[in-house]
Amino acid sequence: MLLIFAFVGAGLASLPSETRAADATLPSLMVAEPRLQRDLAGYWILKGGVSVSLSPSLIAAIERGVPLEFESIFRARQTHWGFWKRLVYQEKRVARLQFQPLTRLFYVFKQGAPVEAFDDLTKALRACLVVKDWRVAPPEEAFEGLELGLRLRLDENALPKPLLIGALTTADYQLTTGWLSVHYGEGSLLP
Repeated sequence: MLLIFAFVGAGLASLPSETRAADATLPSLMVAEPRLQRDLAGYWILKGGVSVSLSPSLIAAIERGVPLEFESIFRARQTHWGFWKRLVYQEKRVARLQFQPLTRLFYVFKQGAPVEAFDDLTKALRACLVVKDWRVAPPEEAFEGLELGLRLRLDENALPKPLLIGALTTADYQLTTGWLSVHYGEGSLLP
């Protein structure tokens, strides 16, 4: 009986180092200092730096021609009675990334924009997830006193069905920033 506990204890003692090795291959998506500002035309734009790393499973899926859809959502909410929050404004952008094996190019499809082609996966991901200078609202919108949030994520529901099952059961396909707080800058016009 003691021998079994010794083996289980030894197995648990070695778990953190194995977990750290596995965490190195998990995908990650981060946005540094997201903030809302006005541009010279008066439109509300987002600023912030995005960094992304993909898991080997996601890279293999892209190289096999599986399209990946990324969602970028900006929202403004108003707090009522201290706990209930009402959605006041929301802007959503979808970008699809697809690799074409014949041309060896990565294609990025965005709403209302021409198709972009890249020979490097890093540049294609940057084009899909860029936050810098994203026009999220017209000049007449007012965001003072509202809770502003931003979320970037891989849309797992857009994956082909065989991959969707794997995406629901493993962290290899779960790529999201979660809801991030956006800093508000009414008087900061860009030069």
